[in-house]
Amino acid sequence: MDSLVIEDGLLEWASFEGLDASGQPLKSVLFNSCTFKSCVFASSLLDDASFSDCSFTDCDFSGASLHGVHLSGCSFQACAFRYSLFTGSRVRSSSFLQCMMRGVSFNDSRIAKTVFKDCMLEDADFSFLKTDKLSIQDSVLSSADFSSTALAAVDLSGSHIDGIRVGEDLRELRGARLDVGQLIELAPVLGIVIR
Repeated sequence: MDSLVIEDGLLEWASFEGLDASGQPLKSVLFNSCTFKSCVFASSLLDDASFSDCSFTDCDFSGASLHGVHLSGCSFQACAFRYSLFTGSRVRSSSFLQCMMRGVSFNDSRIAKTVFKDCMLEDADFSFLKTDKLSIQDSVLSSADFSSTALAAVDLSGSHIDGIRVGEDLRELRGARLDVGQLIELAPVLGIVIR
């Protein structure tokens, strides 16, 4: 099993399999064109780190602190981010596919040209999020919080949105891309009784 101890540095063109960086301080590290497979970053401190053109497969970031992290051109496949904190992060041109992300927080972040597909995002915090070309498809967003996040042009099609949380005036939902089945799930939020 690989090990990694690095802080305030640059790591390029590296490939890791089975790396255990649990609880490691990896703050402000710049990762460029790295590949990670079956690696563990659970409870790691990745604050202000930057990942560019990196790929992650079957990695565990559960409970990790990713405050202020920058992701650009990254792909995450079958990764776990349970209760991870991406607060104040910047995510661009990245993909999250089949990821377990219950309770993840993207509070006060910016996400652009990014796709979440087939992800479990129950109780996720997307409040105060700035978006541009965000797509969350075929995912579970039960009880996710989108308070103060404009969902105009955000593609939520195919996702389960029961119990979604938005502001009282429901302005966050204006312009969101939804399918017919999702309107039924939104009925309680909209105050509609369907018989």
